[in-house]
Parts: sequence; structure tokens; C-alpha cells
Amino acid sequence: MTHPFEEITLNKCINKNQARIWIEGPILEVNKFSNNEKFFKSIVDSKMILDFYADDTVKKNKIAGTKTRPIIDIAGKAITKFFGKNTKYKVTFVNRNSEKTITIKPIK
Repeated sequence: MTHPFEEITLNKCINKNQARIWIEGPILEVNKFSNNEKFFKSIVDSKMILDFYADDTVKKNKIAGTKTRPIIDIAGKAITKFFGKNTKYKVTFVNRNSEKTITIKPIK
């Protein structure tokens, strides 16, 4: 992968009987998201939004992994509820000017 893309569909992962969002490596790199970047996670209108320019006073998560293999790993009961019966999710990347977000929407 050498060119950024705006959208990709991924399969829901399962870890210890809980749903898991797993985005890694070239998918993040090509869209200029790297390890140690902090983001605020929120759910709005059945979509999870990872906002990289959120106010610094709010609790943030960060992209894990290494410089050559960044990883976003979000799991747990809340994610299982977020997915419902859906088995896939659409990931939309925005990285331009003062807007840097990743939007995740469960799909069938």
C-alpha cells in the first residue's frame, strides 16, 4: 500500500469472547497515522469517532505498536455492544488541515 485511501472495510475480531477493533501497519501508515499519537474516542449516531485533535483535558487513548507497525486495538464489553450482530466495520480516514479523525461504523 503506497497511496492513502479514505475508506476500508475490515472484519470484526474477537478476543476472549469480546468484539475487537484492530487496525494496524500499512493501513495506518499510508494515511499518516503513527504510533504514540493520542486520540479521544466517542460514539455518536452508531459511529465511533477517534479524534486526534480533541481537547488535551479529556482522557485519551494512543496508537500502540512501533514506528513501522502502528496498531489501534480497542476491545471489551462496550465494543461488543457497539457492534451488536454486525460482523464487519467500515473505517473512514480523514487527515487534512486541522481535521484528523478515524470513523468506525459497524456493518453486516
